[in-house]
Amino acid sequence: ITDNFLQDLSDGVENGVDLGVRGNVKKKEPIRCFPFLSSSISGLMHGTTNVVAGFSSSGKSSFWITIIMGLIDKGEKVLIISNEQKAKVFKINFLVWLSYKYFRYYSLTKKKLISGEMSDEDKAVVKKCQKYFNDNFKGKLKFIGIPDTDMSIVKKKVRQNVLQWGYSAVLFDTFKADFNSSDKNENTWISLIKDSRTLDTMAKKYDIIMMASVQLASHMMGRLWLSADCLSQSK
Repeated sequence: ITDNFLQDLSDGVENGVDLGVRGNVKKKEPIRCFPFLSSSISGLMHGTTNVVAGFSSSGKSSFWITIIMGLIDKGEKVLIISNEQKAKVFKINFLVWLSYKYFRYYSLTKKKLISGEMSDEDKAVVKKCQKYFNDNFKGKLKFIGIPDTDMSIVKKKVRQNVLQWGYSAVLFDTFKADFNSSDKNENTWISLIKDSRTLDTMAKKYDIIMMASVQLASHMMGRLWLSADCLSQSK
């Protein structure tokens, strides 16, 4: 144990990127992201892989929006690679987030944005969110849609954007293992494990923050206990 190591601890080098707050709202108070989570895990570390798992339509993509906001506020450049959602889904989430968190306007919903049934006040706030987003996120956030979980494409896109454009955090959305409990084909699990290890290898190789969503198998919905079959093959 060297003095340099102890100094690193004293300087907070072992802390990750803080996700607690984002900037200030008109010089009043910080925008809360995930202060409790950030404190509990000491932020997100470069060179690590971080996974959020949930059932279909449980809000995984929406959850990541807040994480991304916290990361960008701390100077990270975030690359989103998705085989699940289109870019417009993330854009809608960003608009709702900014409306609620930044402009303190609580009437704008995803349903309103999708249906187009917005009041004049809603539309005015949307324009404000658009301007804020374009002014503050240009060159800091990028979306790439891919047709399926082809890790060769993912590896190529990550390498290109990290080395050429300086992206320092990557979100992969979504790993899927959604099949019924009678399925005896273990190749699906093996593939999932290999792919997740590929992401972790890239995180360590390029010293980036790797993030991923995992969609849980639908037949497990409502189950509130763990047994040995849940742990087999790291399911």
